[in-house]
Amino acid sequence: MKTSHFLERAGQITFIVMCAVVTAVGIKYLGSTERVEAAPPAPYAPGASLPGIAKLNPQGAAGILVLGLSNRCRFCTESMEFYRRIAAHPKVSSADLQISVVSVEPERPMREYLSRQALNVSVVVPMLDIGFTMSGTPTLVLADGAGKVVASWEGLLDAEREQDVLRRVADVLDRR
Repeated sequence: MKTSHFLERAGQITFIVMCAVVTAVGIKYLGSTERVEAAPPAPYAPGASLPGIAKLNPQGAAGILVLGLSNRCRFCTESMEFYRRIAAHPKVSSADLQISVVSVEPERPMREYLSRQALNVSVVVPMLDIGFTMSGTPTLVLADGAGKVVASWEGLLDAEREQDVLRRVADVLDRR
């Protein structure tokens, strides 16, 4: 009888100690105010094929910059100044780089949104029409004219990542 009582007590104490440890660890990690900033994962790996290339690059430009956007996305709106700077580049207007928008929404509401944001793009395609996937907006995918992904970015870009986009766009255009 004493052995069963001892084992019962040992089990109860072990359970209480484990609960205390789990609670302490949970408080440490869940209650932490320290914020870890990590770059979001790239949605399309370099070398992958971009879906819907015929619709995204109908004029056969040397490069394609796909903007995955939503008209309800605050970060998309905050990024418009950067997108307008890219669109104003002389090689973009000369059709060396095609800027295409893949939209979460249907084409018409996205075109209205882009018009209000003063971003002029010729191609707007709903993502479901071409099988384009993105885990968040904004998503940027840079590809060569054949649709081979060069680089991709997701989320609101800081100044360093904006410079990376510009540098890689220049690299794609210089290959022509």
